[in-house]
Amino acid sequence: MNARVLLKIAWLSVLLGLAMEVLLLTAALLLGARPGARAVLAETVQKVAWSTIVCLGLGIGNGAARTLPPMAGLAGLVAGPLGFVIAKALHQGVAQALGVALAATTHPSAVVLALLKGIQYGGLGHGLSWVGRHYGTSATAHVGMGLAAGAVFGGATLALMSPLATIALVVRGLNEIIFPVGCSLVVYAANAQRAPEKVSTLAAPEHAARTS
Repeated sequence: MNARVLLKIAWLSVLLGLAMEVLLLTAALLLGARPGARAVLAETVQKVAWSTIVCLGLGIGNGAARTLPPMAGLAGLVAGPLGFVIAKALHQGVAQALGVALAATTHPSAVVLALLKGIQYGGLGHGLSWVGRHYGTSATAHVGMGLAAGAVFGGATLALMSPLATIALVVRGLNEIIFPVGCSLVVYAANAQRAPEKVSTLAAPEHAARTS
């Protein structure tokens, strides 16, 4: 994987994190929540960190899977828990620095959620690699795989976290469903950029042979 593809995955991941925060904040405001600016900043840091680590991991794994297929699932298996732990730590650190009180959560434990994220994004990584092999650069197939991962594991996460207040349920539900779709599209964009580069690489020797 070249530097241009990595850079594209990185900035798309950051944009996805920012877009998710805007979407979830809008949903919360429409439902009557009024979070303070400092709380929003802490949430934004968490979303961007989570998105960058997970989507970058999936993108790298998907690229490596072209020569070593198990790498796609393994990358997601590692990136999911790693992204969860780092994003959570950054969220708590920024919130503490800004004097924002965080609501205490007793169930499920952070360990359970981290393991669930590992399984979810390990499965999504494997699924996206399968989509790439069978459907190529099909945006629809990538979206479908992201939706499936979000519906199955997002539903499991919400069930483990229940009962939730209405606002928390809607915001968390949107996050669990939409983020895997967005991350799948980041991988799709990376695969779409790799495709013409691969064609150019293959065509170069043939062009050189004809001109010699």
